[in-house]
Amino acid sequence: MPLRGIVALFLIGCGNDVSISKQRIDDDSVGYFQDADCDDTHATVHPDALEICDGLDNDCDGTVDNGATDATVWFVDADGDGFGDENVSSCEQPDGTSTKNGDCDDTNASISPDASEHCDGIDEDCEGTIDNDPVDASLWYTDADEDGYGDALIGPACSGSTGTSAQNGDCDDGNAAIHPNAPEVDCADPTDYNCDGSVGYADADADGSPACEDCNDADASARPGATEACDGTDDDCDGTIDNGVLLSFYRDGDSDGYGDAGQVTAACSAPSGYTSDATDCDDADTTIYPGAAELCDGQDHDCDGLVLESSSVDTSLWYADSDGDRFGGGGGGVYACSAPAGHVADGTDCLDSDASVYPGAPERCDGVDEDCDGSVDNNAVDATFWYLDADSDRFGNAARVQSSCSQPAGYVANATDCDDSLNTVNPAAPELCDTANTDEDCDGSADDADASTTGQSRWYADADADGAGGPGITLACDQPAGTLSTSTDCDDTNATIYPGAQERCDAADIDEDCNGLADDDDPRRGGHPRLVSGRRCGRLRRQHPRLRLRQPCRLPLHLHRL
Repeated sequence: MPLRGIVALFLIGCGNDVSISKQRIDDDSVGYFQDADCDDTHATVHPDALEICDGLDNDCDGTVDNGATDATVWFVDADGDGFGDENVSSCEQPDGTSTKNGDCDDTNASISPDASEHCDGIDEDCEGTIDNDPVDASLWYTDADEDGYGDALIGPACSGSTGTSAQNGDCDDGNAAIHPNAPEVDCADPTDYNCDGSVGYADADADGSPACEDCNDADASARPGATEACDGTDDDCDGTIDNGVLLSFYRDGDSDGYGDAGQVTAACSAPSGYTSDATDCDDADTTIYPGAAELCDGQDHDCDGLVLESSSVDTSLWYADSDGDRFGGGGGGVYACSAPAGHVADGTDCLDSDASVYPGAPERCDGVDEDCDGSVDNNAVDATFWYLDADSDRFGNAARVQSSCSQPAGYVANATDCDDSLNTVNPAAPELCDTANTDEDCDGSADDADASTTGQSRWYADADADGAGGPGITLACDQPAGTLSTSTDCDDTNATIYPGAQERCDAADIDEDCNGLADDDDPRRGGHPRLVSGRRCGRLRRQHPRLRLRQPCRLPLHLHRL
């Protein structure tokens, strides 16, 4: 029995056991058969496999990538500051998570390990200490005498404590009466109370005022009673700097050197954007200031309170147009911002009393220079076109033309000459039969066959091509195809009829040889004539003297009945 049949019997005998055997197959060789393995095509997938990030349900628990051993740890970043706190494990980064942790307050984006610490009672940098090394801390100094001024630097801190001060410069921190700005009123006391390096009875700057009375014993120009100068110093020691000597400066918004009187500031020297002149009448326009040039725009540019077009620097020169042709007659003209009545900007009219005369006007044949180009009647619109007549035959060459009001010498008004080098060639010349084949009458045809051609011959058409010309006449210098010089054919529609053709006896009584006699009258006819007696033949000769009878006398067929 063939092997195929044996296998078939085996399968029938096994029944359901065959299906069971198939289910016990382990294709991926991991120790799990198909009935227990949820994907027998991958060796990484079976009930004891570790879940990994590969998009497969490795441990056959019905969920893909859950609890994967190679999953990434992500940190929930609720405030979006790039740092999270609560961690989650996932193969792909979930929304609202970060790879960085350590956020000590995930509800506030200003708090994270990368944040700057400030003096606000909050641990912004999440290092566990409040206000440590803040960016806005102040420097504090030891103030042992608690006079508000310290000397030894303690360091930066958000706030000071008892016995500290943010002000330094105390020259004796054991005496509360001694510190910067302390009063020195006793000119006999040698103590430097205000820590300025001088004592009350001293006159360090030798300006005649003791230090206790001098507001600046290091500057001889500063003393009680001195003249105040605009220098940023209290020169007269009255407690006010530059009082009574400050200068006024005005805002110069358009930077034209002139300021707005309504925007003033006091200073010793002009601040940036200010000037000492307050006479600008429009501080937003750089073309408007005292002394500016007036312009044709309806504004008071020079701030004199007047708008005078006559003084504007951009006025135009206008010319009187007496004839209304939009061109002025020149002359001096007048300057104005806009055209006065009866004036135009163009002053090139050469005759301002005639509206037909102006630059560009159409020139006419009238002896007047209408277009003002200095020439009379040149290129006149009504000029005649004249053509060169080189051969003096009264017909000109169309290619040699000029426009002129009068006829130039050697020119004519007719431009139909087809050869201006020969006076025998022109539209009025007679056409000639010549060997040069010249078109004498300029009609486009040389030696053309018309009645006017001199020297033409008569040619007769041979319509039936029998070698004899018919009645159709053609006039031509040269013999046209299909024609003859003679007309001898008596029937040019039949090639069997022509002079010299064989005359025949025929029922139609045709004159084949064109001799004027039909076959019955022609002794040369063909056929079978009848023999008559001599007496009758004689009678026939007398009756028909033009009848040619052969001897012996033979009658034409149509006379047999006679």
